[in-house]
Amino acid sequence: MPATPDAAPWWTLARRDLDKAYRDIQTNDIPYAVVNLQQAAEKALKAALITRGWKLTKIHDCAALTNELTSRGEDVSWFVETAAILRDEYFAERYPGWSGESSPSRQEAEQYHAEVVKLLAQIAPTP
Repeated sequence: MPATPDAAPWWTLARRDLDKAYRDIQTNDIPYAVVNLQQAAEKALKAALITRGWKLTKIHDCAALTNELTSRGEDVSWFVETAAILRDEYFAERYPGWSGESSPSRQEAEQYHAEVVKLLAQIAPTP
């Protein structure tokens, strides 16, 4: 891993995952839509942190990344609740038995999508 990673590829991957999530919602593949939303948020948050001098760390906790970005001067505290939901859903989908709860509804996935879109609109450079 480079000492100072370039944020640009992270933005590209975040947008790609966000597009995949949208397509998954349209085809009603809600569990993978939520996984892709989590991935989009995680990569966008990491990209924003990298641009602020953060040392890239292997972490999947979007809530922790959201708090870290807020502590570095970009107030994204409004995203913490959704970030925690996406984190939990990511682990539930990736690790069988992690959670006994059912997957989010399509309406919830659409709401999470809108919030990740808003997150990128706030923190991402214009493509």
